[in-house]
Amino acid sequence: MKNYVNESDRELSILDCPFSRRGSYFAFRTTGLESFPRAYLYLTSCHGLIRATRKSTMFNIQPMYKDERVPYAIIMKPEELILRTLYGDIRICIAENRLILFKGENGLGLRFATTPEAFDRVTKPRGKDAWETEFEFAFATVIHPIVGSITADAPWDWDRLRCGLCKIDIHPDDDGAFLCSLEEFMHSGYVRDSYPSYEDAVASVKADWNEFYNNIPALPGEYDSLRKKAAYNLWSYLRGANGFIKRDYLFMSSAGPASQWQNSYQAIAFGNNTKLGWDQMLVSFDQQAETGQLPDYYDDCVGAFTTTRPPIQGWALKMMKDLGYYQKLPIDWIRDFYPNCAAWADWFAKYRTLRTSLPMPRIW
Repeated sequence: MKNYVNESDRELSILDCPFSRRGSYFAFRTTGLESFPRAYLYLTSCHGLIRATRKSTMFNIQPMYKDERVPYAIIMKPEELILRTLYGDIRICIAENRLILFKGENGLGLRFATTPEAFDRVTKPRGKDAWETEFEFAFATVIHPIVGSITADAPWDWDRLRCGLCKIDIHPDDDGAFLCSLEEFMHSGYVRDSYPSYEDAVASVKADWNEFYNNIPALPGEYDSLRKKAAYNLWSYLRGANGFIKRDYLFMSSAGPASQWQNSYQAIAFGNNTKLGWDQMLVSFDQQAETGQLPDYYDDCVGAFTTTRPPIQGWALKMMKDLGYYQKLPIDWIRDFYPNCAAWADWFAKYRTLRTSLPMPRIW
């Protein structure tokens, strides 16, 4: 057997940007390198509750062969994450915003191991062939073998009334293949009657990526080689409607939201994509106070609603006009936006005007 694997089809690096997709709150991250055992791959959550708990890790993802962990290299493409081993590939696709599919070959299996950094959790059977993990106060995940079988080691901690560290193993069928799903639920989870095929899922994600990528303007000269990397960062940092968030919202990173100041810059950056660019302008106004104030920032669960930053929306609109983006906006969008933008400007004059004469600080 060869003692190396071919990594030449890697299109992107997970070291530059976690593996995710537009609309999803899933993100796969690694620790430092792109190959195990020098690195570990984790499935994490981008939901807002992690901002308060700082415990975003759900599972350590571990390829297995004959019940032993095996080394792997990480091959990342926009539509697919591949864990390449000496025995074959395990392929991962975020098929839908809340659904991930995992596919293995040649006798490979897969382990989902919880970590000490994860939320308080309870792992329990869900039906006869699935396991559900409830991450307290946040969401639940259900792991289900579509092809293959499943076993779990989920010890109960009677002192903490929580599960200890858990291992959920997916085993191949008699032909050496497995296909499993991991689905996120905001309420208690369940097993679907049917799931999309892995091939259809990859095709769907690839089509979504290509549509997005084709709307990213070419970069001049020496920067054009970075276009795909930059576009993927933008695409994978877009979170979908959930909780406080009512539309696609470009996060500042894979875990943290942007401020209303940054939203204005993003509206300009996405101006070539009229709907998506305008959504970035509107996202702060979705949580506008009755007084007209905008929040500093927010995500799907929590936010900074009592702090704010200087308004630059007017400047952003001027920049969009200079670049020709503003002229493409439907007139009804502008009419609907104006009263809210005016209320934001009026808030400063009405609620933040200095009304008393304060002594000037002494300057030495």
